[in-house]
Formats: sequence, structure tokens, C-alpha cells
Amino acid sequence: MGEHKYPFTVGDVFLFNSNEPHCIIEVHSGADLDIMNLQFEPRFIWAPENLIFHVQYPDVFLKRNNQYSHKLSLEAKTAYSIEKQLRDIELEFLQKRIDYRLMVRLQILELLILIRREYAEYFDVSSEMVNTVYLIQMERALDYIDQNLTEELQLKKIAREATMSPAYFSTLFKKLNGLTPWEYVQSKRIELAMEKLVSSNQNIAEIALDCGYNSISNFNRRFKAITGLSPGDYRKSYNTKK
Repeated sequence: MGEHKYPFTVGDVFLFNSNEPHCIIEVHSGADLDIMNLQFEPRFIWAPENLIFHVQYPDVFLKRNNQYSHKLSLEAKTAYSIEKQLRDIELEFLQKRIDYRLMVRLQILELLILIRREYAEYFDVSSEMVNTVYLIQMERALDYIDQNLTEELQLKKIAREATMSPAYFSTLFKKLNGLTPWEYVQSKRIELAMEKLVSSNQNIAEIALDCGYNSISNFNRRFKAITGLSPGDYRKSYNTKK
């Protein structure tokens, strides 16, 4: 991550925000590599239907102090608990039993609480609540972004969907999601581009256009800023692994 390099071994846990590029640069020859990756949008936690919502839960991603390290220094017992939770979440998604989404939400909350307890000195914790009405309005704006992701998006129009002023909307958006509205749009567009790069034979210029970019140079720059690779290198890397 940036200038930071972390050696890792069995049982290590890393925590990254969605706009932080990170990659594995070296694996010892002959070593098996089994990585479990859990990625979710903050609104999966703060969605209005989540009756136990509290804005502090995503703090482990959003409110880090200068002592923070992406590699968590966890006690062995906590590391084991986190690994078990991740495998239970994977099982829920595979089996898709009744109310599995609610179960996954509860398991993720438990994960975040475990990390907060064992790693508390690295976070500036919060006790601030957010009015449920604002959450409903914010979710409406996020839905609007997702539905119009490849179109021209303007902050004024997005904020209007949330019935907020652009300034207040931007402030609340960053508080809840850890990203500015524009950073969120970029991350979602690049996520879409990543899918197209590995699932289609479209050339990079066509993918850039399909994902809302009128300039391929701008697309290449944004893609590398988020993934750490150029679109071409990302596609080659995926095909090599495949």
C-alpha cells in the first residue's frame, strides 16, 4: 500500500478502505496461497432497514489515527475468531438460506466490533448517531448513482435525489461512506471496468466509453490510481492467473 510493505503469514488480517490500492508483490516459490477477501459497501451496514445501525461501526475504515497499520496486530484468539467469522459468512452466501443477508450483516458487525476492541488505540471512535431519515435519503442518492453510473453525473442532481443541499450532502456522504461522492462514482466505474476487462473481449477504449469515460487517458489514470495497475496489465494479470 503506497510506500508501505508488509510481510505476511498464515492467519494475518489486513484492513483496507475501498480507495486504497493494494497488491501482493511476492510469494515464495512452492508456497500455497489461500486468501479470503471480504468487500462490502458501508451502506450494507448503515442501510435504514438495519435497526441496530450505529455510525461508529465503519469507524475502522474511516477514522484512523497516525498509529494505524493496515496489518492488524491481533491476539491469536481474536485472529481465530475473525477467520471463523469469514468462513461462516462465505457459507451463508453459498447456502443462501432464509434471511442469509441479515445473518451476514450481523456477522460483519461482529467482525467490526472484534477489530475495534482489539485494535482500539488505532481508531478515533465516535458515538455520533445519524437520523434515519437522512439514511433513507442517502440510500436514494446512492441508488440514483448506481442506476446512472455510466451517464454524466452532477453533484447538484445527485444531492437533489437526497433532498439535500450539495454541501451538506457531500459532508454526510463522506461521513457515512468514507469517500466523496466523486470518489464513489470513480470507484464504481472502475469496478465495472474490471468486470468488463476479464469477462469480455472489448478493447480498452470501448470499455472506457462504456464505463462513462470520454477520455482514455483519464480512464487509464483513474484505473491505475485505484487498482495499482494499468487496464492492460490488469487484464494480462487475470488471464495469466486463469
